[in-house]
Amino acid sequence: MAAVQFSITKGGEDLSSVLESYTFLFEYRTDLQTGRRSLSGMSLSGSLGQPVGATGVKEGLDPIIKRLILYSMHTPPQLPG
Repeated sequence: MAAVQFSITKGGEDLSSVLESYTFLFEYRTDLQTGRRSLSGMSLSGSLGQPVGATGVKEGLDPIIKRLILYSMHTPPQLPG
């Protein structure tokens, strides 16, 4: 896996109404003796495209999770009826 994108939309079927988007990028290194790949780095790009270094990923996740909780508290899911 090279990247994961996490997007928060207004909801419904229209996925083009993105409120925020975050991209997690993963870097790997290969051990030349064993041929095994292991994670060597991770970075996060925020919703405005600003890069966040690997040390800032944890700090970047905190507001994302808080916003997700706030969005879900104020916008209850529509249950099948």
